[in-house]
Amino acid sequence: MYHLAAWMDDCADQLEAMRLGTFAGRVDTKAWIDEQNRLQFVRSREIEAGVVRGYLDRSRVRMLEAWRLLPEVTAEAWEWFEESGPLHYRKHLEDLRLWSGDLHGSGPGEP
Repeated sequence: MYHLAAWMDDCADQLEAMRLGTFAGRVDTKAWIDEQNRLQFVRSREIEAGVVRGYLDRSRVRMLEAWRLLPEVTAEAWEWFEESGPLHYRKHLEDLRLWSGDLHGSGPGEP
């Protein structure tokens, strides 16, 4: 959940930069993405599950608000939004189901 929250938070930052005209362009090298994921993992180890859930909720709202405020949806904006939101959720859906089951004590694979 932290991983998804961090990417949605970053997406909100990028969309805001696009709206303000300060967007520097997408840095999408595999090395850059891997480093972001590594840093997120390190930070996530320090945070309790309830705090992570709040971060996920806030970052999702932030991303949607930044999306709503865009004067124009460019290809770059769409790519950031789609990759950080729906496609990213789909990619990690099974992880989220397993994690959620563990939180509620129902075990992996249980609703």
